[in-house]
Amino acid sequence: MAPVSRRIFTPTPPDRPRFTGADAIIVLIILSLLAAGIWLAETAPAEVRGPAISLDVAALPCFRTCSLA
Repeated sequence: MAPVSRRIFTPTPPDRPRFTGADAIIVLIILSLLAAGIWLAETAPAEVRGPAISLDVAALPCFRTCSLA
């Protein structure tokens, strides 16, 4: 059996706790933004109607001006 080698370059763990109060605040902010997004998605109308588009030839200059401006 081969002898067990000792690791020389092992990283030392940090001296601080893994989860702090600042982490809890960030998690709460992310969860509140997620909840707000879900609420907005559920309350949005299923269909949004825009203005009626005229297919008349006289309306073409207006459409051209609106799309180029």
